[in-house]
Amino acid sequence: MLLNSRDFLNELTVARASCQSTLVLASAFIKTAALHEVVKSLAGAVHVSVVARWQVRDLFFKASDLSVYEYCRENGYTFGISPSFHGKLYVFDRKTILLGSANLTARGLGLSQGGNFEFGTKIEPRLGDVERLDEFFASEVTWMNDSIYLRLKEHVDLIESETIPSTGSLEWPDDVLRSIQKPVKYLWVKELVFCTPQQLLSPNFDNESVLHDFELMEMGIDHFSEKPIRETFQRTRLCQWLVSTISGSSRANFGYLSSQLHQALLDDPALYRKEVKHLVSVLFEWMAYMPEKFKITQHRVTQSVELTDQAETAHTR
Repeated sequence: MLLNSRDFLNELTVARASCQSTLVLASAFIKTAALHEVVKSLAGAVHVSVVARWQVRDLFFKASDLSVYEYCRENGYTFGISPSFHGKLYVFDRKTILLGSANLTARGLGLSQGGNFEFGTKIEPRLGDVERLDEFFASEVTWMNDSIYLRLKEHVDLIESETIPSTGSLEWPDDVLRSIQKPVKYLWVKELVFCTPQQLLSPNFDNESVLHDFELMEMGIDHFSEKPIRETFQRTRLCQWLVSTISGSSRANFGYLSSQLHQALLDDPALYRKEVKHLVSVLFEWMAYMPEKFKITQHRVTQSVELTDQAETAHTR
């Protein structure tokens, strides 16, 4: 069922009213006021889990609120972060899932005038879908405590005190990132890159795939050069999944990566294997674009890839 912004909010309101046991709210961007609106009429016995992306940029530019954690703690909710998370997912009693493009913000959910125009869908998950979601939240979300929160808040407060924040300060420091970022095991199709680097260097914005990739990697007009495109790709969950998957194999060939990607995708219905193979061929184009990170070997009928020594060291550090 395809839902426009108004339909999505209506379905969310109906599902909330009937929610009795568990509610999962996972969104790249979350504002405290919008979270309050979504949970204010919940039955008291409902266990609420909230997941946000919480990149430094999100918090500095107020796309998400630091106060979301404090709100969750005060209300007994579980709060976690995944810095590479780009999804928008609302799960009621493990029986109804709303997903789409609507962030948990006033504009995203149409809670205020001038809200975004979003699309979404409603599904009834199968048992296997629920199990994969459980695994996703268990393996890829860092569940927040006061110690981690205060370290993150300290860094955000520091850059907010700068007159002109440096580019480097809009990323989590390495020691913080290692404590909050987990290996990526699962992906949504919308987290995949559809275009090769060459297509993005000379973009055609009439092409929906180009628009998707620019939004996914949060690229602007200043990204029409090789270095920024490489850097933005390396920040995606897809690249992190790729590095983790390759590191688990002495040498990953095309068939192996296709099989692993097919298994990693959470979408229902799943992509056809032919579509997955096309996306893997795009990935090989990206890996060839980053020889400092990936070493590709051309065989007679296929290709294989391994991490360079430098990339392997960085991954295991």
